[in-house]
Amino acid sequence: MTTLFRSRSSFAWRSSLALALAVGLASPALAGDLSADVKKALSTAKVGQSRIGISIVDVTNGSALVSIRDDETFIPASNMKVLSSGAALLTLGADYHFKTTFAVEATREANRETTRLIITGSGDPALADPDVLRAMEPAMTVDAVLAGIVGAVTKSGVTTLKEIVLDDRVFDREYVHPSWSTHHLLAAYGSEICGLNFHHNIIRYFPKPSPQGPGSAPILNIEPAAPWLNIINKAETVAETRNTLWMHRPFTTNDITVQGQIGGKQNIEKNVTIHDGATFLGRLLADRLSTAGVRIDGPTPTEPNVRLATPDELFTPTKTLAIISTPITDVLYHCNTHSDNLYAESLLKATGHAITKEPGSWANGTTVVRMLLAEKVSPQAASSTTIIDGSGLSRDNAVSPATFTSWLRVLANSSSGPVFVASLAKPGEDGTLEKRFKGPGKLTCSVAAKSGMLNQVRSLSGYVTHPATGKRLAFSILANNVTGDADSAVLKLHEDVVKLADQWLVEQATMTTRVPEPR
Repeated sequence: MTTLFRSRSSFAWRSSLALALAVGLASPALAGDLSADVKKALSTAKVGQSRIGISIVDVTNGSALVSIRDDETFIPASNMKVLSSGAALLTLGADYHFKTTFAVEATREANRETTRLIITGSGDPALADPDVLRAMEPAMTVDAVLAGIVGAVTKSGVTTLKEIVLDDRVFDREYVHPSWSTHHLLAAYGSEICGLNFHHNIIRYFPKPSPQGPGSAPILNIEPAAPWLNIINKAETVAETRNTLWMHRPFTTNDITVQGQIGGKQNIEKNVTIHDGATFLGRLLADRLSTAGVRIDGPTPTEPNVRLATPDELFTPTKTLAIISTPITDVLYHCNTHSDNLYAESLLKATGHAITKEPGSWANGTTVVRMLLAEKVSPQAASSTTIIDGSGLSRDNAVSPATFTSWLRVLANSSSGPVFVASLAKPGEDGTLEKRFKGPGKLTCSVAAKSGMLNQVRSLSGYVTHPATGKRLAFSILANNVTGDADSAVLKLHEDVVKLADQWLVEQATMTTRVPEPR
């Protein structure tokens, strides 16, 4: 029987089927083109003996679009923050706040009432961070923060304190990771990590040539002022314009020595890390409270009773004087956009504490990250990944590009995905990508990523998202053994690969809009 007529619905169904098959066949071809283009970019890049792994996946369906040594592990440098900050967000939640509580405890001893000031920390890395204070509107100073705390104490009517107790037990007291190189430990990016961080656990100093002329010791203005510190000034004022000043100290004390030369009219700011930030905060408050007329017991007037809480000590605060709170979104921003190591390690230890209820540590923090990798990605991803710290300062970390992109996909598809993506650096904006992607080839899509750098290590992992379709790719580009002139070539390769992913997304969007509607 010959059919003379065909129903419109039947024609539409067959046309739709043909269209679906065409699109289905087109997608792998496009994916193949992206892989071929990335391989070509890698083959022509002058990266020398650098070992490079690249993974690009579709965040929606998980399909691998580019896989180049993507299952090999690499030293990731600061790309470790992608794991630690993501784990913290999944564990603590997007509404979590780090809180520091200032309270008094009044007790009766030997027929007299005594009062203690109890400061309880949550590991907040932002507490009086100088960069945070400068960015506030209006800007604040660390002295203003201390004055506010002192004001809360004096307004409560306290005139005498038996002691100031620093409860830093939310974290352990292993302040620096044993695998960190010692040459990192005096710079601000190598600050100690404790349960009561304050002022980024650094002091800033503003040196000036002495008015007494060449040969005399320069003037050193310290912020925050800490008159009890033992500062040995071995530096020298010189006639010519020069600045070779540097501060150093033994790693377990705050005995600071200043050396070098300075001359000419210069506005110089330098910093050095301090040891045991919790006790340092206690001494600062004791000094400011004493100046405000509050007497603090101690062996001598210049040695107030300031101590850390003992392991099993219990407190029964009588009155809370003040609470300083920092939302996790702010902490994530400084961790990922500005690549701040103190913030990353605080997030890691807070994650360990939240799950184990024990003091947060590198041991329990990394265990939680590994557990989440096994649960959210795969047991193989967890077993093949070496997690030592949260910041990537350790060279013993090892992660594959495929693990990073799988983890990024998990985060993007979670309820906290927008918060995590927002925490990453963007090209041309404030942060580590501010000066990146300025060469030929303008980006059409939005890029949010975490960069990483250690000696002979360059990494970049993140997302490329089409502004109209919302289609998103996760990428990870890891390079090790980067030496000599290869450094700039590797950084260019990072950007070239991201631009290729950008172009691929644009082409896909264009192809979708050009497909005729079935009739």
